[in-house]
Amino acid sequence: MTEYNKFDIPIKTCRQCWHLNTYEATPEKGMIFVQTSGGVRFSPRYESGLKAAIDSLKEGREHLWKYGHYLWSAELEADVVKYRIFEAYLFCMIGLELERLEKPKEWKVKTRLIIKPALEESRHLKPPDMSASRPDLYTKAQKEAFGKVGLGNFDKSLKDKWDWVVGLLDEWERLALVPVVEWINQKEEANNGA
Repeated sequence: MTEYNKFDIPIKTCRQCWHLNTYEATPEKGMIFVQTSGGVRFSPRYESGLKAAIDSLKEGREHLWKYGHYLWSAELEADVVKYRIFEAYLFCMIGLELERLEKPKEWKVKTRLIIKPALEESRHLKPPDMSASRPDLYTKAQKEAFGKVGLGNFDKSLKDKWDWVVGLLDEWERLALVPVVEWINQKEEANNGA
């Protein structure tokens, strides 16, 4: 059994790794050392391999890197301007995906109205610490207002559009975390072989 000291934080999720990796050491906030489930200790921002694994997404899949940062970056939590820039970029990328669909123009127009609130809710529901399940950020009535459909018409007029955006974001999340999963697996294999 791995023993932890008061400075160790067991890694439970890839989201947590991403989040911890984006902290900057300052005089007010020293480096945190993290104990992986396999017993490997690392300092998040400076660990060889993790930052490179995450940053590998910048080449050809920048939207995945930005989405991961939008969801879990400690840096974006502290910088509202940068957060809004990332959000605008993601809005545009979702819009590009939307335009590729063979759907009627009206469907696309309604979908475009709910992209920003769907992004916000996605971020709310996917915290880095995977804390206890959270309720949706928006009620059906609020979603209906965003999509400009009548009260009580979410399921009939908007649900399929909301589900499409959420499904796209879920796939982006899965793809963004692949390099982190691979990094964790390499660390644990190295630790088990040592």
